[in-house]
Amino acid sequence: MIDMNDQEDIMKSITSAFDAHDISAFLHVSPLADELMRSPDKAIPEIKATYEAALDQAYTGKDGVNVRAWVQSMAGGPFETIPWAVYNSVGAAYPYFTRPQKDLALRQVLNILDTRNTMEITGDGGRPGHTTGIREPLLLADICVCRPYWPGIEEGIYVTNQFSRFSDFRKAVMNPDGTFKHKGRVHYDKEKISGVNSDFMVAFALLRTDLCKWGDKFVKMAYPPFLERVLKGLMTYCFANKTDKENIQKELDDCYRVLPKLIHKRLKPIVEEKDWPDRSKFL
Repeated sequence: MIDMNDQEDIMKSITSAFDAHDISAFLHVSPLADELMRSPDKAIPEIKATYEAALDQAYTGKDGVNVRAWVQSMAGGPFETIPWAVYNSVGAAYPYFTRPQKDLALRQVLNILDTRNTMEITGDGGRPGHTTGIREPLLLADICVCRPYWPGIEEGIYVTNQFSRFSDFRKAVMNPDGTFKHKGRVHYDKEKISGVNSDFMVAFALLRTDLCKWGDKFVKMAYPPFLERVLKGLMTYCFANKTDKENIQKELDDCYRVLPKLIHKRLKPIVEEKDWPDRSKFL
């Protein structure tokens, strides 16, 4: 039993708990990430099992007692280290999957998310959620086509508002190749901004001309494959499973209104490709 008057012991206990999540994520999720790239058909069915095994280990003490159920009930869900690691291991391989493989992986991820409540999934009042840390646009968009798990672009708005010039934003938040920096979980209220949690949501905020004035600059320097997936993710979220031509054109006009002109000609071909999940298969 920890003496509540001993602050040093309390902090060591908390740090140890976080370390357990990091260690468990490394031991369980790293092999999954490698296997998803090498042998996706073999690895995809193991996504949810890996998530469960990693969390079980993280919440099992040296005495062999597992307190996962109790901690998650008290905290409103698991600490985000392991969920984010699992989702982002899937996301890293997701663009290279065939549509049938994407659907199978998406089902595995939804089988995890559907066990939690929506507030926990999307975050609440600045508290991180499961989907607020998903980096890959294609995975997050497909999730949100099938479920109301959109995390919102608050992170992107907050991050862009911290800088007065794009050059400062780029230096702090982006890599030389045009991708975003990552620094584990970013605590925006406690530390200088030096990375992002959700690449998709920050990119979306940058592209919104009604929210940010740097859209054209971002388009010009963003890593081209990543930018293409951002655009595809946005079009997926906006147009998946829509069939009415009049509504589709209205939605396109809205996109043209709020997105930089430099990318307008790239949007309609993505919509016409229709490479997104069939929501009816995931009900």
